[in-house]
Amino acid sequence: MQAGRVYYRECHYADDGSLAGYERFVYQPGQPAPAGQPAEAFQPPDVEAIAREVYAEVPLVLPQPHTSPPAGTPQLVGFPVWLWVDGAVWRDFEAHAAVAGVSVSVVARPDRIEWNLGDGTTITCEGPGTPWDPLGGNGQSTDCSHVYQFVSAGRPGGRYQASVTMFWTVSWSASTGQSGTLPGASRTSGLSLLVTERQAVIRHGAGN
Repeated sequence: MQAGRVYYRECHYADDGSLAGYERFVYQPGQPAPAGQPAEAFQPPDVEAIAREVYAEVPLVLPQPHTSPPAGTPQLVGFPVWLWVDGAVWRDFEAHAAVAGVSVSVVARPDRIEWNLGDGTTITCEGPGTPWDPLGGNGQSTDCSHVYQFVSAGRPGGRYQASVTMFWTVSWSASTGQSGTLPGASRTSGLSLLVTERQAVIRHGAGN
């Protein structure tokens, strides 16, 4: 058991194994567990409290940012930078628990993705973004991109320090028929982008 965590202890009738009741307690090392109580003292479980405990077990993951051109190569002023995350993050994440005969499920569902580009711009994308296909030709399009207007020289490390945040809405439901919502969840990953510019050089004269 972990200190400070909420635990539930169930009691069952010896003859048929049916539930007689349960009790809820916060485990503190060095303190004895609460003494047993008669079945009449037990109260129905606080289903929303159980849902909040289950919420902590939802296995959310960090978004893995991708760009085109890739983040390891220079981006160019005036040209769109494609932005997307691995599709594995844009999905439902769930956790379940059964306490005192009540089953509780918590589900985190994709809501949106926010990109902070480090130049004062934040854009919101309604999906994971579209990966750039090097073999896809010029007809490709995306609804998640950004155009830098200035080089990153003079910034910390000479780069724009960007980040991507994935947001989920969170709801719960129980076998009792009860349901509700919980505070939304988010996970953030950072990336660093070097932005440069290229200029055309015009030469005059024969042989040049």
